[in-house]
Amino acid sequence: MKKPTKDSRFTFISPAAERGVGRFLLVSGIMLILMTPVFLLLLLPMSHLMMAITTATFIFLFALIMCVVTEGKVYEVFVGTAT
Repeated sequence: MKKPTKDSRFTFISPAAERGVGRFLLVSGIMLILMTPVFLLLLLPMSHLMMAITTATFIFLFALIMCVVTEGKVYEVFVGTAT
């Protein structure tokens, strides 16, 4: 485990705080990706083709994030994207 340093040029961040901030940023990013197409589809007049492209784009981005987070386990990405 890391010990705090006496060197004033460095700042010690506890592993628990680091995990908490990382988890918050991950959840915030996922929520942003999930909510953006909802707002786009509700607030902007679009053709059916543009609605399909918008939806497919954000599903792809979500699947990409799921792939990175779950370290590429295909069934977890499939279940996460399908639900």
